[in-house]
Amino acid sequence: MTKVSEIINTPTKKVVRPGPSGKKEMSRIEKLLCGSGTESIRPANEILLAIKKGAFILDVRTIMEARKGIVPGAKNIPLLRLKRHLDELPRDKTIVTYCGTGARAGKAKDILNAAGFVVVNGGSYEGILEMLGVK
Repeated sequence: MTKVSEIINTPTKKVVRPGPSGKKEMSRIEKLLCGSGTESIRPANEILLAIKKGAFILDVRTIMEARKGIVPGAKNIPLLRLKRHLDELPRDKTIVTYCGTGARAGKAKDILNAAGFVVVNGGSYEGILEMLGVK
């Protein structure tokens, strides 16, 4: 368990750093705030397969972001409101989450997985539109 004093005293200059494998890894603070974040984004073919099988598409961007455009058929529930709206989500379908970059979608995935939902992090709004061939 991370102590508050460790978080406060943790340097935040390098949010992403190379790990033992040479791959970039998230800092402890980023993992605490963003959960699995962009590291949990699934490959495009996996996301498309879930959508073709009837997945529920969940936009976790803010209402202001969603007003600029939303994936056809998606429902917008901002990440900060997600826990209060779990009853609006289907438990019998896979949920594909997306946001602006995939980081909030990763946090939403973690929250929903903990609540018993089957979730795929779809990444970004632009990425989902590109996968679906929507402009």
